[in-house]
Amino acid sequence: MGLLTLTQVAQLQPYLERPLSGSQMFVYAPGTDNLSPIFGDEDLTETRPNPVMSDANGNFPLCYLLNGTYRVVIRSNQSKPLGEAQNVVVSTPVPNVASVEDLLSDQSLDYNAGIGKHLVRAGDIVRTSRGGYVYQVADVAAIDSHLTTAGGVKLYLDGRSQFSPEAFGAKGDGMTNDTAAWNLMFKAALLATATGPVRVFARSTYLLDQLNTLSQAVSTPDMPIQQSSMTLDFEGAGLEHSGVGDGILSFEGTWTERHRYEILGGIWQAHANTRWLMRGHDVRGSTFLPEALLGPSDCYGILLQNWRSWSENNQFGGARTLEGRRLGRILGFQGRREAWAYELTVQGAATSADDYQGELSTAPASATDGDYYFDTTTQSVNRYAAGGWVSLLSIEDVQTDVTGKSFARTKVRNVLAASANDFSQDGIIVHVDGASLYDSEINGVRGNVTNDGGSLIYWNANYALNTVIRNVGVEKANEAANATSYLFRAGPGFAVATEPPELVNVNWAGGHAEVVDPAAGVVFSGQVRDSFINTTPSVPETVLHAGQFWLNTTVEVVVKSNSNLVLGRALVASKNSGTSLRIEDTLANRVTAGPWSADGITASTGITEMDGPRWIAPANGWVTAITLISDTARTAGTCTAAVRHNTGVAGATGASIGLSAVLDSTNTLRDTNRQNSGVDGFSIGDEIYAIITSNSAWAPGTANVRAIIEVQLDGDVSWQDSSGDLTLTTDTSEVLRVMTKVWKP
Repeated sequence: MGLLTLTQVAQLQPYLERPLSGSQMFVYAPGTDNLSPIFGDEDLTETRPNPVMSDANGNFPLCYLLNGTYRVVIRSNQSKPLGEAQNVVVSTPVPNVASVEDLLSDQSLDYNAGIGKHLVRAGDIVRTSRGGYVYQVADVAAIDSHLTTAGGVKLYLDGRSQFSPEAFGAKGDGMTNDTAAWNLMFKAALLATATGPVRVFARSTYLLDQLNTLSQAVSTPDMPIQQSSMTLDFEGAGLEHSGVGDGILSFEGTWTERHRYEILGGIWQAHANTRWLMRGHDVRGSTFLPEALLGPSDCYGILLQNWRSWSENNQFGGARTLEGRRLGRILGFQGRREAWAYELTVQGAATSADDYQGELSTAPASATDGDYYFDTTTQSVNRYAAGGWVSLLSIEDVQTDVTGKSFARTKVRNVLAASANDFSQDGIIVHVDGASLYDSEINGVRGNVTNDGGSLIYWNANYALNTVIRNVGVEKANEAANATSYLFRAGPGFAVATEPPELVNVNWAGGHAEVVDPAAGVVFSGQVRDSFINTTPSVPETVLHAGQFWLNTTVEVVVKSNSNLVLGRALVASKNSGTSLRIEDTLANRVTAGPWSADGITASTGITEMDGPRWIAPANGWVTAITLISDTARTAGTCTAAVRHNTGVAGATGASIGLSAVLDSTNTLRDTNRQNSGVDGFSIGDEIYAIITSNSAWAPGTANVRAIIEVQLDGDVSWQDSSGDLTLTTDTSEVLRVMTKVWKP
């Protein structure tokens, strides 16, 4: 049986808007003039006359009929037609279903009437007793429905406040793979962003493959484009990666919009195969507040990559600690070319950012295996292998007018690496690779580093203007085998740093300066600016170790540069007054040798040692330049001044090192030729001097010339705190760059 509901019959709406007292309703079997039986109760025990008379207000009483299709005609008491409808469907009300699982497996709900079927129409409401989820039946031709029953009935999750995995069939027992339900949930949520922000909920424990990407830039058959912001409320939920795919949740922003992601809570568990738990491309204005990011895995907890354009205004952690356990790296930031190289490597095509050849319309003329470039015509990343270029990544809408390095205004707050003994690799908490975190802040970072050389923060970047790293502490287990742990370490990209970050209030804690304590121990306050260290390409350099000092602990700080670039100010503090401090400032000094002169240079002057005493090296160093100056402009031929190095008996003839300055058609009065330090070295006591020659075409007739040689000394100066006095000492064997050392006498 079913209730005849006139309000759902469009053809009868004109009558319902102007009902008439004394009207008659005739109900016929379809296609006939046979009146059908009508009942006054749902049990079909009380019959009503057909036609049915309206009351004084023109309203008809409740009428129940056998399930089926009917023709309904309404006439006045003078038999004037007032409305007629063909094919009026009457069916039993859709029953409640016990659970979402039962609903999805149901085959009784059907768009067509039949034996054992519950006839449904678009707009009907279906409820589940367990969970209280409400669904609306979609039209049979709908292509945007959220769920489909086993019997083919399409459903929409009703309203905007029910987006949870369970509403889409998830078990949430931590054992059943719930990937399909999560993908359905996100698809429905993304469709809903067309009319405003959306919030999704999860509260159980879920086993998940890599989910389909949430994208503000690209739509796919599996996922529509995101058109507004999303809040992912996972407080107390567990998300465990199954090991299928690279991670759990990936999402991407777009440079044309400013929609945001807000991730609240969740305990994210990696698998041995996991590369990242969350990955974002070009994300903006978003907040990441998971409860914990867990290993075991050599993976990133959250990896943000610049992919098509750039990222900005993102925050990680806050009032509640963002905790990472047994993860290789908690937070990762990759510039665009580093992100592309990472993805190529993930695909099995090993590549590094150094192999990047640029954004080109045609392939580079020459290449070696591993080289890659972005083809601006085909919009793909192409990699060179086995003598040819192969397209491996298709990426539309790359913003080639930007460098893809920017992570402006990034905030990292209150992050803890909580394992008892974390990994030794660099960047356990923050790993910056080719990314420029400027106008940013890292505040309240602490964690463990194993004793064999890892660091909490790794900075392979070239721009960090106005970025501050503050309130950072290293905690480590006391292990005698490798007593070393680092707070901050720079990579090769730091060598060209225009603005390194500022470090304030960093410290080391763990033990009381036992013999096995790490080689770390400076409390530093002030700004680190203007490339204070000259790093070696491809060799990470220790920039700063942080420490807490105890009674009778000696602290040594060494700052060294290969040029005159020196750390502006370092403050070393002691916890107890009995601490003895030794500060050693090791810097390389540029000095000049000479000048030497030679008068009356004419054509065909043979090799001649220039006038003046040879320069005796007071310390180890390198020859870095030679300059030749003439008092009369050259008009023809060449005049050459070359550097000689004598390592033997004083005054003996030295050997040419191949560095010379030449007056020729390009340099008529003055020429300087420079080279890097570390090329031509000398030792304390060696002689450096200049010789001169001219060829047969040299003119003018005579000229007076001078030569100056520039050298860089590896001079080492230290100040020893001795009874309040500063004692000057030298140590030419010192080769360290930036180092701190803590030991207990």
